[in-house]
Amino acid sequence: MLLENFLNLQKHLDELFNRELFPGTTFSRRSFPSMNLFEKNDTLILKTELPGFEKKDLKIEVKENSLLLSGTKKESETEDRNYHRRERLFGTFSRQFGLPYRVDTEKISATLLDGILTIEMEKAESAKVRSIAIK
Repeated sequence: MLLENFLNLQKHLDELFNRELFPGTTFSRRSFPSMNLFEKNDTLILKTELPGFEKKDLKIEVKENSLLLSGTKKESETEDRNYHRRERLFGTFSRQFGLPYRVDTEKISATLLDGILTIEMEKAESAKVRSIAIK
C-alpha cells in the first residue's frame, strides 16, 4: 500500500513538472512508452513499443485493477565518443495506470517480439457479465 501511494505521488509530481525521462530528450514519463489498451472478448490486451529492450530488463506487476510496467535499457560502448546528436533513449522508465476492471492474475501472459510487448489479461470471474434468470 505504501509503495502504491508513493508511485501515485511520483506520477502526479511528474505530470506537474513534466519532468524529462532521459536528460536531453523531450519525452516525459507519462509519454514513454506509448501504449494501446483494448478489450477482445473477455481479455484485456496491452501493446507497447519497446525497441532495444530485452525480456530480462522489463518488469510487469498487476495488483487488483492496476498495472505497473517498468524497465531499464542500457547503452553499450559509451566511452570515447563525442556525440553531435543523441536521440536514442536509454535509462529507466516506469508507468502505472488503472485497468478498467479486475483481471485474473493467474491468467496473464506477456510476450516480447520484435520490440513489441504484448500483455494479455483475462477478466476476473467477478468482472464478467452474467445473466440472471428471473424466477
